[in-house]
Amino acid sequence: MYYRAEGSWNVDISWSNSAAQRVVWTMTANVYRDGILIYDDGHSWTENYTSDTTYDILNQTFNETGSFFIQDGKLHWINNQTGEEVILVRV
Repeated sequence: MYYRAEGSWNVDISWSNSAAQRVVWTMTANVYRDGILIYDDGHSWTENYTSDTTYDILNQTFNETGSFFIQDGKLHWINNQTGEEVILVRV
């Protein structure tokens, strides 16, 4: 089932690379034609935990740009800086 949307969407994504490391990625995506979400304010960083509550921030980037779209029932992400395209899957 697909829904037609308008406006802006806050997108927050994070994942763990290990028990001591988490990657965080956040942006505001605007709906474009054909349901494509475009963002130009992406911000990402890596948290390396030195204890349960203490961590260092590494690899911080700002003003990332890209888009999300659905094709053949799969969610695709494209990073404009690198050209990398990823199919996101739910686990």
